[in-house]
Amino acid sequence: MTGALIHIKPYELINIFTDDPCDYVDFLVNAYFIVPEDFDEKSLVDLIRSRQSLPITSTYLDNPIHFTILSTTTCNARCFYCYELKAKGKTPMSKETAEKVAKYIISRAPKNKEIELDWFGGEPLYNQEVIDIITSRIASAGFNYRGSMISNGYLMDAKTAQKAKDFWRLTNIQITLDGT
Repeated sequence: MTGALIHIKPYELINIFTDDPCDYVDFLVNAYFIVPEDFDEKSLVDLIRSRQSLPITSTYLDNPIHFTILSTTTCNARCFYCYELKAKGKTPMSKETAEKVAKYIISRAPKNKEIELDWFGGEPLYNQEVIDIITSRIASAGFNYRGSMISNGYLMDAKTAQKAKDFWRLTNIQITLDGT
């Protein structure tokens, strides 16, 4: 229900159910790790979900503000964990698809909120042209936006860094250094 996880050592478990319980029993009770035998956990979960949930269509699909965009599967690194290593070919996003992505974002995103564009790949900097197309269309349509990127940083020179800051409005870049 809460997503919380704890690790209790065997000797700590023994101290929970004694006449003189350990000092962390209150925490375990308050965090719902320990509940009375007749406690209706399902009713509590249903109550919490009913108060916190919003219909997914109105929240995420009709007015999304966060977009993750795969600009290319091409990459110059060979990171051991990459799911794309076994891909048969490298696929850069086409200019036509970039135009369609921009059109989709413009048609779906609310104009009164800042939207977020997350760029990843492969190595997204291998296809800077589509990043330029999408961000320029969004800017021209009057949207306030910012971005982030996952990159290995290899193609990030001073000129690209300046464009990333000023034009793509990247606020952070996660640099991965796992390639060979």
